[in-house]
Amino acid sequence: MFQTIDLAASLKSSADYSVIQTWMRIRADKSHHFLMLDQVRRRMDGPDLIATVEAGVAKWKPRIVGVESSGFQLAICQMLKKKGIPVREVRPDRDKLSRALAATPAMEAGRVWFPAVAPGAPILKPSFSHSPTRRTMTRSIVSAWPSAAL
Repeated sequence: MFQTIDLAASLKSSADYSVIQTWMRIRADKSHHFLMLDQVRRRMDGPDLIATVEAGVAKWKPRIVGVESSGFQLAICQMLKKKGIPVREVRPDRDKLSRALAATPAMEAGRVWFPAVAPGAPILKPSFSHSPTRRTMTRSIVSAWPSAAL
């Protein structure tokens, strides 16, 4: 079980949402499948972000929490680590579209599963480049595939 987070620290109505997704990777039919167990999607300030991550970690007990560590997110990563959260800093090595395309085979093969009523819906939005929900989902699939460490 693992979590991935796309952080946005603003309460403004024009700001992106912060998205925290909890995933389980299972092996079935000689391939890896990804099951989304939970999602938090809302606008939060820094202190609320920390508290929300702590609550999710207490509830799900993930082995790792992947957080992009650039800009203000680096400070959030450092605060989470000091609190004992198993943070894995994620540094994107490609643009958003390339990362999304890397996750496409798993989705097209039916190996990515969402709850019937997705927490924090909507799961998918029309614009890939501006969707923290999709970025977080893509990061989950790409970072965990096919690594057995998660």
